Amino acid sequence: MQSSSDKAAAFVKMLENCKHYDPDNRYTGALDLCNEIIKSPDQLDEAMEKKICAAFISHLEDKSLEVKSNAVKCIQRTASKIREANLITIVQKLA
Repeated sequence: MQSSSDKAAAFVKMLENCKHYDPDNRYTGALDLCNEIIKSPDQLDEAMEKKICAAFISHLEDKSLEVKSNAVKCIQRTASKIREANLITIVQKLA
């Protein structure tokens, strides 16, 4: 079982990958975040959730088509675990 500080450090590393210059790293970072959110029984803390949503939003404007489509899939898969306010922000960005 991971401690909360280990989990937070893992999320920070995945967020760093989401900002990487290499599209493969950005893709993998978002996918890893998505998988961690889905398998976690706990609600994310609000600050971390906002950072993750911001990463997904930035990927929606990425120059790589694969990164963009992956962001849409990740948003779709994690929508039930994201707070409504953050989901609204994502939807407004999509519109």
